[in-house]
Amino acid sequence: MQENREMMIQAQELMKTIHEAVDHMIKQLEELRYEETIQLLEDVVKGTESVQMALLPLAKDEEASKLESLHKDLMEKVDKYLDFYRDKEHEAMKEQMSMAIVESLEKWHREMEEMIKSYIDH
Repeated sequence: MQENREMMIQAQELMKTIHEAVDHMIKQLEELRYEETIQLLEDVVKGTESVQMALLPLAKDEEASKLESLHKDLMEKVDKYLDFYRDKEHEAMKEQMSMAIVESLEKWHREMEEMIKSYIDH
């Protein structure tokens, strides 16, 4: 139980870092540093996948299903962002990041925090 709590705390810290990375990517886009966002985006994806893999086994079936769905949605938004990057659609990249990815990430994060809270409160 204590080991799971520590893992959840580490996941929360990683999620905070992920949000900071996305904020930094938005700034990079404003500065027209499009290529630099791609490496950071890869780190964001790896971070969300790490949290997902670590905590999903602790979730109840219904929670796990919702988290998987939200993470899939986030990855679809990331794929669309990469399509915009390949097509050099810079304005679309900015919009995709600041709206779609941020919104999807926040939904996933909220659900993950709810799962953590319900686990810790029990």
